[in-house]
Amino acid sequence: MDTMEISEIAKLRQINEVDVDKALSIANSIKDGTFKAPSLLFYAPINAAVTGSHRIEAAKILVGIDEDYGYDLGYSEIEMDVIDVTEYIDNYCEEEDCTFDQIPFDSLRDIFEGTDIEDDVKENEEWSR
Repeated sequence: MDTMEISEIAKLRQINEVDVDKALSIANSIKDGTFKAPSLLFYAPINAAVTGSHRIEAAKILVGIDEDYGYDLGYSEIEMDVIDVTEYIDNYCEEEDCTFDQIPFDSLRDIFEGTDIEDDVKENEEWSR
């Protein structure tokens, strides 16, 4: 597990729709130091998040990337735990004969069950579907 500065997290590609209110709530909890979440999983070759679309949107808000919200808080020193899951995604795509964009990310169980990533992703709501 590594860490990534919030300004770098804000640059990750999101794969899911985002509820703005949820992203704002996360941004506020990051700002006040109460934010707790499992590691953010990302796929390095295309700089895409496998989990954490709301955290990415919260990061955009905090570093002022998304001007639509009128926020420019300028946070950049905050770090989040991240795990590069490129090897697992590549293995899954090879086994399933698919590309990254064809993966059903609404169910992470299929991708990470039986791997050392399993404990981290079980804390994500997508795992249980």
